[in-house]
Amino acid sequence: MPSRPIVFTIDNRYIRPLAVALASLERHCRADRVVVVAHDGLHPLHRWLLARRFCRSRLHLRFLRLPLPAGRRRQPHHFSPAILLRLALATVIEAPSFVYVDADVLFTGDPAALDRLDLRGSTLAAAAWSQPRDLRATGHGVLPRYFASSLLVIDRARFLAEGTGERCLALIARHRFDFPDQDALNLCCTAWQALPEGWCREMPDQGPALAHEPVGPLLLQFSGSEKPWHPFSRHPCRRIFRRHLRRTPYRFFPAGPGDLRWRSLGSRLRQRLLSSARSCSRSTST
Repeated sequence: MPSRPIVFTIDNRYIRPLAVALASLERHCRADRVVVVAHDGLHPLHRWLLARRFCRSRLHLRFLRLPLPAGRRRQPHHFSPAILLRLALATVIEAPSFVYVDADVLFTGDPAALDRLDLRGSTLAAAAWSQPRDLRATGHGVLPRYFASSLLVIDRARFLAEGTGERCLALIARHRFDFPDQDALNLCCTAWQALPEGWCREMPDQGPALAHEPVGPLLLQFSGSEKPWHPFSRHPCRRIFRRHLRRTPYRFFPAGPGDLRWRSLGSRLRQRLLSSARSCSRSTST
């Protein structure tokens, strides 16, 4: 069975997490794999560094520039506008089906399992949420079945025939969703199937630090606005992320402006201070 291309959509702010995602994918990939990096203006230096780093690996990198949708609504501060590029991928990816993956992930298993997945007439496959999603604030009611958009296996022909991308963009232009493309995809795409349970595990941004990658999931997705590469981050995967980062050209790169947004930075500093205060309190009581 031929391998499905794996596609990321990013901008310059997400270059370090992309490099880590690629390094983790390289580690677990046992066969040649086409990897497409769709962007809206990735700096030539980043393209050169990544192409040079993975030129002798099983990953065959291709860079694809796409324009951001016209008339788009301003996204919540912790979302990159590049997330909207995923809605246009079916118009440019020529494979019958492909895999979309968020850049803020860590592969922990062989992606060959994604090639064996039978879509069985579904437009896409995704990881199902365990709870319904309440979208009444946007006038769309409660969705009893809801999926995460961090890992999608997409049937290109069905996605195009149903006009899913265009319908999603039209919804995003009219409504302010908390999770813009994810909420829109769930409203527009009802013919979806759930990925096998445990393939994609969401890692919350709070909790004890993990020393090793969990055994079992295909990939970990860093949910929440705090990410393991952010300054002052207390993310459980920060040690694992740094371990993979050392295997990329970005191991000495400083944090960029996108990692230092004042709202996110203030939240992380507050969590750090609260954590330190709790530790001091426990030490004093003992």
